[in-house]
Amino acid sequence: MAFLRQLRIPSGLMYKSTLIIPSHSRHWMHKLAAVGVLTSPKVNDNYQPGQLFLHRFFGYRGVVLYRWPASLFDRDEENMIHAKEKDRDHQSEKVIYYQVLVDQRDAPHVKMQRDSITFLGNSAEEPLYSLPGFDYLSHDDILPYDTADKQPIKHNFFNKFFEVDERNGSVSFNPRESLKSWHDKNHHFLELSAVYRCVTNDLRVTVLPFYMGSRNFVAKEEDVHYYWWRYCVRIENLGNIPVRLVNRHWIIRSGNNLEEVHGRGVVGMMPVLNPEEPAFQYSSHISLKSSSGHMWGNFQFDRLDGLGNIFCRIPMLSLSSK
Repeated sequence: MAFLRQLRIPSGLMYKSTLIIPSHSRHWMHKLAAVGVLTSPKVNDNYQPGQLFLHRFFGYRGVVLYRWPASLFDRDEENMIHAKEKDRDHQSEKVIYYQVLVDQRDAPHVKMQRDSITFLGNSAEEPLYSLPGFDYLSHDDILPYDTADKQPIKHNFFNKFFEVDERNGSVSFNPRESLKSWHDKNHHFLELSAVYRCVTNDLRVTVLPFYMGSRNFVAKEEDVHYYWWRYCVRIENLGNIPVRLVNRHWIIRSGNNLEEVHGRGVVGMMPVLNPEEPAFQYSSHISLKSSSGHMWGNFQFDRLDGLGNIFCRIPMLSLSSK
């Protein structure tokens, strides 16, 4: 089945006979082009490197790099409220997530912060640096498709990681040795081992933490050892009432220290979540002097029907240096 897509409204995917991809301009004129043919989503099997897809929520085009088996900790379960802390990280199920390249033509038009992989630098002046255009998806996020286009994804790493295979009269994309080498070299920064999720008031929050490593930094003539994590947060409105995220509240525990962080919105934004565009995603970082800790909190939303505000919990996640 071929399919239609219009990137000006990324979440408004229309599936008919052709996939519509516009050439964007500052006047939002559209030049439509057929892109590919939808294939059946895999139910009992995993996607392989080189699989092209549309993101089910954000609508961008991408390609699978490799998969990560992870433990899903569903903080929705009623017994989690009363569970002893030492037991909380032992109640999980196994899930598959994928690391992917994001087509950079689509990135400006989707309702998510431009995601990237973050690495530790070697100085206090530049402690972090990143590579844009990478994301992590659950198995259900993927809508696979095939194409005859030999350059279906615009990303600086696409040709570095994949080569075109035109055997049997079709076009596919095989991983190069450079993809495996890059994966092996950066495994420590890329690994996803745990996913945390909960639902409150029809708002679902999913958090993916990544341990990045540790460094000694000199600050105010003091040599301090810090442990760093990146965390990716997706917020989804599962209901029919439009809401705007207005405040965040994080609680961070590390050793004997307890810190609270309050702020307006997230990453300088106050995203609106409605039935047409129900999801938003962003990433941030945290550094601790301890090798482990925990984070949790809540988001506050204004209801856009004028009936006050609501809160949703941020699931407790474990920060581990492995």
